[in-house]
Amino acid sequence: MTLLLMIVLLAAFFSIGVGIANVLVGQVILVGQAGDSFVAFYAADRGIERALYRDRVQNLCGSPGACNESQALPGNACYDTVILIPANGCNGGNNRCITVSAKNLCAGSDRYVQRKFDLRY
Repeated sequence: MTLLLMIVLLAAFFSIGVGIANVLVGQVILVGQAGDSFVAFYAADRGIERALYRDRVQNLCGSPGACNESQALPGNACYDTVILIPANGCNGGNNRCITVSAKNLCAGSDRYVQRKFDLRY
C-alpha cells in the first residue's frame, strides 16, 4: 500500500514538474521573439521617418515611384518603402499613402518577424 501511494505521489509531482517546464519553455520562446519584434518595429519606423523626410523636407517625391526604396540596416534588418501619389488622392482625399514593410532578418533566414506601417496624409 505504501509503495502504491509513493508511485502515485511521484507521478503527480512529475506531472506538475512537466507542466511547469512546458509553461517556462513557452515563455522563454516568447521573450526571445519580443526582441525580434522590436528590431522589425524600429526598422519600419526608420523607413517611415526617412520617407517623410524625403517627401516633406527634401521634396524628392514629386512623381510616383520616386521615393520607393529597399534598404538594408545594420544587424541584418531591412525595410521596403512604397509611396503612392494617386491623382484622386488616397482613400478619402489624402495626397500620399506610404507603406513600409520591415523584417528583423532579411538575408539567409526563412524565419523572421515582419512589421508594417501604413501612413496616409
